[in-house]
Parts: sequence; C-alpha cells; structure tokens
Amino acid sequence: MSNAPLLSIVIPVYNGEQYIKACFDSLCRLVEVGGIEIIVIDDGSTDESRNIIFDFAKDKDGVVLARQNNGGVSSARNHGIQLATGKYVMFLDGDDWLSGDFSKEIIPKLKENHDCLMFGFWESFEPGETGAIIGRIPDAEVTGTSKDMIYRMLSFDTFYGGYAWNKIIKRDLLFSNGVLTVKFDEHLSFMEDEQFWLQAALTCDEVLFLNKAYYCYRVVQGSLSRKHTTQNNLIELEMKERSYLFAKQYCPEVAEQALARIVLAVGGFIRRYYVLQDREGLESIREYWGKYPGKRLSGISEIPFVLKTAALLCDGAMALRLPLVCLRPLSSILSKGMPE
Repeated sequence: MSNAPLLSIVIPVYNGEQYIKACFDSLCRLVEVGGIEIIVIDDGSTDESRNIIFDFAKDKDGVVLARQNNGGVSSARNHGIQLATGKYVMFLDGDDWLSGDFSKEIIPKLKENHDCLMFGFWESFEPGETGAIIGRIPDAEVTGTSKDMIYRMLSFDTFYGGYAWNKIIKRDLLFSNGVLTVKFDEHLSFMEDEQFWLQAALTCDEVLFLNKAYYCYRVVQGSLSRKHTTQNNLIELEMKERSYLFAKQYCPEVAEQALARIVLAVGGFIRRYYVLQDREGLESIREYWGKYPGKRLSGISEIPFVLKTAALLCDGAMALRLPLVCLRPLSSILSKGMPE
C-alpha cells in the first residue's frame, strides 16, 4: 500500500458536456502534484461527456475511468468508492470545481492523519466569478469528535452542511470486513448526501473543521435540488425529519436546531403554496404541519424573531384553513426572498 495515492476524488458524470471541462481544468494542478487519484464514473451519459472525459484522461497518470448504465448519482458515487485506492476519498460533482488553494493547503492537512476533514464552499455561476460563501465562517480551524461533526452539519446557519462534496474521509472507515457498509442510499434522489455523512460521522474519532472554503458549487437553474415540486418538497421534509430523529439519538445537543429545519421548511412551503395558489400542494404538507407547526420554534433561541413570527402566521393560515384567494393580494410581499 506504500504506493497507494493519498486521496481519491470521485466524480460522477451524467450528460455534463456543458460544464465538465471547467471541473477537469481545476484538477490539472492536482494531477501534476501527484499522490492524487481521480476516478470518473460516467453514469450512462448520452452526450459528449464521454469524449471529454477521455480527452482529459489521455496521457495522465492517476485518472481512472469507469462507465456504468445510468443508475443515478448515489450509484455512481458508491461505484467510485469501491474503485478508489486512496487513503482518503472525497466527491466532486462534474459541474463544480475546486479552488486553486486546494492542493497546497488541503493535501498537507491529510498527512496529519485526521479521520475526516470538513471545509466550506461558495456558490458561483461560472469559474472566475466572485461567489458567495455559504454559512457563517468559523473563527479558526479546530478538531472535534463525531458528535461535533453531526452538530456542525445540522446546526442552524452552518458553514458545512450535509453536502456530499465538501468533506474528505478515510476510505477504510466506510468498509467493514471488506464490505462497503457506509454508502449512499441508491433509493433516494434528494438529500441522500446528508444521510450518508451522518452515518459516516459515527465512524470518525477525530475530525478537522477548517475555516476556509475550497469547493465551488455551480448554481445551475433548474437543477434537481432547486426544483420545487410537491414530490420534492415532501422528500425534503422526510429527509429532514430523518436527520432530526438521528440527531435526537446521537447528538441531542443539536436536536432542536434539526427540528427547526423541518419547521422552517414547512413554513416556507406554506408560503410558496399560497403565492402559487396551489391548493393541492398546501394539503400535501398538512400532516407535516400538524407534527411541526411554527409554534415549535418559540423556545429555540437561535431562530430570529422575524422567522418565528412568520411561522406563527403560517400556523394561523393553516389552522383557519384560510382560502388561497384571501392572500392573493399579498403575493408580491410573500414572494420576497423566495427561491425561483
């Protein structure tokens, strides 16, 4: 194992011809540095992605290509973990990229032998554009335990979140007796990454939390994570509820904030459905509202007063079964700050 790479970067690709080159360009420096393995899983692309992948891999050591029938991003990531030979593994989406500081600042941190590293990310529309850092940046880098990892993923206004791609973990921690036991649930199509990392956290003894962003998430209008459909909204609530129950069991210190994520999501969907005059959508979340009404925010100090007030107004609208038409004149006000 002495010749094994230090880090394996798993990149799932499905019909990514529009963006994949920018992703690969950010990896060229890593390939030159050495000790890095790049694993590209073509998840049954039908566009030019495959040719772009081959051009990138040509004459480069440490780039592994694999192709599978379209099975979804979770299947592709699991496939990549199985193929990886690095001491550590991380994930990079084909429409995103890594910062220029990644190789010179992250690679030395891996040699310190932490079980897992977590860092921030920023959002941008194109490489080279100034992006926005997401979440509150910590004052300094610190080490912590698995419980700290869970807390920092689920806490309100987190810098880290449960995203698949801004974390690095020792590959061996994902296996038990040679079998991949911590893996992405291939039956989930939304927020599957958070469930993966909550389970992965339980395998970690020491985690390094960095106070800098090294990953750039490309904002793509119409991507799955930004489509507000009734089905996606219900899946989001189900996943957030699952994370809340996980927190209650393994990290009670963050359970209230995990609960707040559900309540705020329910309130946000109520507002959206009133703006869109969507009666079916409103009724679809009534059961969740019954379990997680806005009044449950009242005792959570981290939640701003304005959000608590908005949640209570949602309670009133739902309790009174306020007709959609009653709020139609307020649509322009209610829609302020609402994602597209």
